[in-house]
Amino acid sequence: IMPAHIQSFQQINPFHILLRPIQKVTYYGDVPTAFEMASAFAIAFVIVCVSIFFVKKLRKNVIYYL
Repeated sequence: IMPAHIQSFQQINPFHILLRPIQKVTYYGDVPTAFEMASAFAIAFVIVCVSIFFVKKLRKNVIYYL
């Protein structure tokens, strides 16, 4: 469905990597590989760490920024 020049970018898109294991289970009925799961967990861990950093840094004004 996607053009070939865009498919390579899809493989490195963090949201695609996060959602791919869920898509494999629900849509295809397959079990995700260990690499896919590890990639998804690593990206989720980085997102959580960055979020915690910003919340601690901007704790006083978090409600203001939301």
